[in-house]
Amino acid sequence: MLNFTKLLCVFMLAGLVLSGCKDKEEVDPADTVSYDGKSYDLAKGFMLDYGQLGTGQGHNIDLYLASSEIIIHEKAGMPDSTSGKGQLIFFEMFSSVPNSLAPGTYNFDALQSAVASTFDFGETLFNANYQTGTGEIYRIVSGKVIVEKNKDIYTITFECVDYLGKPIKGFYKGALKYYDAR
Repeated sequence: MLNFTKLLCVFMLAGLVLSGCKDKEEVDPADTVSYDGKSYDLAKGFMLDYGQLGTGQGHNIDLYLASSEIIIHEKAGMPDSTSGKGQLIFFEMFSSVPNSLAPGTYNFDALQSAVASTFDFGETLFNANYQTGTGEIYRIVSGKVIVEKNKDIYTITFECVDYLGKPIKGFYKGALKYYDAR
């Protein structure tokens, strides 16, 4: 009986240990944006750096997150146009540091003061079809974007509201291609 009890304790302990282990898919949310009851995949992102626009202002870095079907075309090493079908999210952000998005919370700034840790413009483009020129555009009027960074990997979480009062929430974890537009 004592051996059976010990064996049962070993199995229970092993079960507790193993149940505490999670793989990446269980820990990180999916790279998606959700709007109006629908969820859309995000697969890539890039930053367009315009530099510091004035004394006391943050560094203007435009953040773009897109689905895999959206193609960014370059000309002379800079984004020139987009094509394809899918989703595109845009935030005009102001970082406290040059050349990257500083980790932290960026709050919507309706006054467009361009101070660090704010964003003053955002839009979503759902179901875009660049060939036909169709899609659904929604302007962001409030919210926050949380940026985390580990080496070259960004974790972007956003909770915003569009001009219709509908929530726009999303998560993206991955590299962001950098373009210097200064």
